[in-house]
Amino acid sequence: MRTITLCLAAALAAIFAGTALAADPYLIDQRDPKYQVSLEHLSRASQALALAGKELSKAQAAYQLPGLNIQQMLGQLRPMEDTLAVLLSPEKKRMAHQELVPDGLFFTPVQSGD
Repeated sequence: MRTITLCLAAALAAIFAGTALAADPYLIDQRDPKYQVSLEHLSRASQALALAGKELSKAQAAYQLPGLNIQQMLGQLRPMEDTLAVLLSPEKKRMAHQELVPDGLFFTPVQSGD
């Protein structure tokens, strides 16, 4: 479990290393393909953490293993889930309010009575 945590932390550090090299570290271009790929990976990491938490809860409900502290493991997942939620919430809001652009067929002139 600790290796999963370390792998996810390393992946997050690698993903955001490119952002640190930008001229203005606080300026993010949401249209950048690298940014979009980064958010896709963060979204998948968030889903994987949620699934890991559910599986740990199921394992605890199925059988109490002596010496295995599931609550401590779940406690280690929660800060990462909270961090990912903070990172992904603006993108979720942006996607929810994204305007639809009609295709060219919508603007074809209507032929009326000749």
